[in-house]
Amino acid sequence: MNFDLKKLLTPPFDEGELFKNLKMLLKELQIKNLCAIEIQRLIRGTLARGGVKEIRQAYIIKHQLPRAQAHIRGFLQLKKWRSVLRGRLQEWAATTIRAAWCGMLDRRTVRRMKNIKGEFDLRDGMALNIQRVYQGHLGRLLMQKIRNKYARIALIEAQKQARLEQNATIIQRVHRGHASRLVTEEMRKERDRLRALELLHIKMARILQRVVRGMFGRTVAKLARAAKELEEYKWRCSRKIQCCWRGKLGRDKARLLREFRDYQKAVNAATKIQSAWRAFRGKYIGKVAASLAGLRKLEQTAACKIQSSWRARIGRIKAKDKAAAEKKK
Repeated sequence: MNFDLKKLLTPPFDEGELFKNLKMLLKELQIKNLCAIEIQRLIRGTLARGGVKEIRQAYIIKHQLPRAQAHIRGFLQLKKWRSVLRGRLQEWAATTIRAAWCGMLDRRTVRRMKNIKGEFDLRDGMALNIQRVYQGHLGRLLMQKIRNKYARIALIEAQKQARLEQNATIIQRVHRGHASRLVTEEMRKERDRLRALELLHIKMARILQRVVRGMFGRTVAKLARAAKELEEYKWRCSRKIQCCWRGKLGRDKARLLREFRDYQKAVNAATKIQSAWRAFRGKYIGKVAASLAGLRKLEQTAACKIQSSWRARIGRIKAKDKAAAEKKK
């Protein structure tokens, strides 16, 4: 619904009809603001019910919705203040009586706008509190999922390592038993042979015993050295695996911290942008109020000058008439 303010404020005008039209205009602005808030509420509800991804949902809620809200409110504020300024510029050229009447209507409209602005600020605060609580809930859910995931991975790796160590122990026990049985069998055969030839080859048996014992000692030493080298190699491999795993955990933790810091920076930037916009809007409203006060002062000054000019003209006419009457006498 569009109203021609110039036509409505041009005398003669009906005060009841003028007040009714202004009331309908204010009601239309209120309905538009409520429609914008309802659209925002429906969009946020749809996004929440749709199960949006964690990172994309946080980005949309923190960046896109406040930006759309700021554009809609800015458009409504500009439209409202343009209509107010247009009406006041038209009133500036009116007479003193109409200026007084329009000033009363302006004061009444400003009081109503202040009430509407208070309601808007209250709704903005409530929307920000809801966003903060919802985003905190999403962050806690994400951190809980990450902790559960890494706990499961650590449990699976520990179970695998325990199974590998148990299998290695079994293999070592079987291999040592087999080697000892082979050595024992060879020693038993050698002992039977030496006993059969003990009477005939005592000297040869001693030499053979010395050779066999030396060979057995070297074999045992080689086995012990190989077992020691195997243990050292296992220890080095386990240390390297531990280093790699700890490095992976550290890198993952650092990546999560970087992502969290970036998220905090984005939140702080959005808060600063909102505060800057609200400060700019308050300054703009203050400037408009100051300009309106200046216009009223100019109107008063112009009215005083017009009255003084008119009174001076009437005084000069009366003085001329009086002088003419005295000349006739």
